[in-house]
Amino acid sequence: MRIASGMITNSAMPHIGGRRPGLGTGGGAPGNIEDQLNAMIINSARFVSQAGPRSASLSNTLSNLSSVLGRVTANSENTDVLRVASFTGSKVPETSVQIDQAATTQRNDGKSLRANDRDMPSGKYSFEIEVGGKTREISFTATAAMTNREFQQRMAEAVNQANIGVVASVSTANNHSALRFESRTTGSAQDFSVRDITGNAVEAMGVGTATQEAQDAKFSVNGGEQRTSATNEIDLGSGLRVTLVDSSDKAVAITGGRDAVGAQNSMRQIVSQVNSLLEAARGNESDLNTRRLVRDLESVLHRNRKALGNMGITMGRNGQLTVDESRLRTAAEDGSVHNFLSGTGSRPSSFVSDLSRITDSISSNPMRHISRHAANTPGFDSILSALSSSNQTAMQQAARPDNFIPQDLLNFLTNLLG
Repeated sequence: MRIASGMITNSAMPHIGGRRPGLGTGGGAPGNIEDQLNAMIINSARFVSQAGPRSASLSNTLSNLSSVLGRVTANSENTDVLRVASFTGSKVPETSVQIDQAATTQRNDGKSLRANDRDMPSGKYSFEIEVGGKTREISFTATAAMTNREFQQRMAEAVNQANIGVVASVSTANNHSALRFESRTTGSAQDFSVRDITGNAVEAMGVGTATQEAQDAKFSVNGGEQRTSATNEIDLGSGLRVTLVDSSDKAVAITGGRDAVGAQNSMRQIVSQVNSLLEAARGNESDLNTRRLVRDLESVLHRNRKALGNMGITMGRNGQLTVDESRLRTAAEDGSVHNFLSGTGSRPSSFVSDLSRITDSISSNPMRHISRHAANTPGFDSILSALSSSNQTAMQQAARPDNFIPQDLLNFLTNLLG
């Protein structure tokens, strides 16, 4: 630093960032020179501590895009009848499934009774349930104060405590309640019968007759012989598992396609991480080097504004990207997100490559994106350490200008610029 003719020359200014200390941050009177220097150095340190990990996260997402975008998924042409439960193979086998019937549980839907009436007398009730050739007697006691709904709930509790493969529940609507018995799992082997032993609980509640029979699934694959299954979860081999939902008049084809959900999630993650990185950079925008980084990131977004907008991604007045989830999902399903991110051949899209160039630069050395004056300030490493430990007192003390600028010079700057 040199002093000529009693004045500090421009080259002598402790110039940190895009503004000279003492000129304020815009809109108001200049602040105290020590406070401004303190804030500039702390902001630079905060940027370095945040930008490294945030850019690394974005870089990792960009690096993993090729595996996400190259992932093959299996899709059903009619999800009302057949759904793909999972696919782990590398190539979807040519498959069509004819569903003659889906597997069902047995269900006994009881009568709808006025919930708050008291129709059942007090006393002990017992009944038996037979499942798979095994019979279990179940009993419970009712009091005269019980409403119909309370009676049904007591009966349901007794069944569920027996744990015999039948589940009981009570539904309530419009001041009425009804008891339901249902087999725990699907398949014809799960059918059951219910009979009163003492009292007439089964008859009075109307749960003695099946309203839906238990049955096995019946289906065929690629025109082959009919198969049966007690469950609707079917393993078709080659890493393909499906769920039978309902019967179909014709075979349902399973086709290979892109991972639309993966592409959508990746795009959403990129938006979130770009926002996070921009937030860190804008916190130190008074530094010329950091401001250039902000402009580089914003330039990438502006160059791709139209394509991003078509996917429901826009930049608000606060400079943050926002996502219209409905439009993004549609763009992922029609392949627009995949095309935007994947580029051509082995080369990524310009959007991805431009972001990767920026994140690689930050991740390798975030210090290059702040002024060298701030980076070379004595105590800068102490500030970084204080930031990582969230020790505000230590951070403020380490950043005090009188730790690295002679007090007489600070007084001179304050008088000159204040």
